[in-house]
Amino acid sequence: MTDAQAGPRRGEVWCSGEVFADGAGPADFVVVSCDEWNGRRVATVLGVEIAEGQQEDAGRYAPVVMVDGRPFTVYADQILPIPKTSMTSTGAVMAPEVMKHIDAVLDRALAGSGPSPRDPSRPPGHPYPGQVRFADLHIPGQAEKPVVVISSEAYGAELGYALVIVCRQTSNPGNVHDFDVVLSPPHIGKVVVSALVTIPVEDLRERSPSGSALTPSERAQVMTAARRMLGLG
Repeated sequence: MTDAQAGPRRGEVWCSGEVFADGAGPADFVVVSCDEWNGRRVATVLGVEIAEGQQEDAGRYAPVVMVDGRPFTVYADQILPIPKTSMTSTGAVMAPEVMKHIDAVLDRALAGSGPSPRDPSRPPGHPYPGQVRFADLHIPGQAEKPVVVISSEAYGAELGYALVIVCRQTSNPGNVHDFDVVLSPPHIGKVVVSALVTIPVEDLRERSPSGSALTPSERAQVMTAARRMLGLG
């Protein structure tokens, strides 16, 4: 990785040779995780793909931005965890006005309004913010893990994906890192929140017919941690 001591910083464009499960990559990515996160001893940073040209099917979650007078499409419909070891700096940095466009899309993905968890008009099986689901994260030798949905219902309905925070079980829930949130029983036991990933809605499983969700307080804490991780304050 170029300039390994400094590492990727938010708003920089880095090239990654990683090929993701959905077929994305190798590609250039705009780093969207905050520098506080990027500077930690973690294996990945969060990024969104950027490619030159204006795509006709870009949609509301893939803004077209101008860089040096040329149009680029930012695929902010998926936020991907990019291994630092796969990254090489391109030397490019997004201007503040470009990052404002990207941040507006990220905010839309998280902040959309929708019916409450008990609203009878809710579509059956549709994921909603604060809901606990289970997903196969394709980690060799590991079963499905609990995840917390953080994306809006509009995001899931429009794109067929959900942004989720991955929960990891721990025998010491008191050992909490800065971006972790301790969750309480009975739904998923002693866990703390860690990484953020994008998952197809169809790959999210429910373990009980009635579903399970975080308490309003826990949901607020998780959403705050997610926004901080994405540099949204």
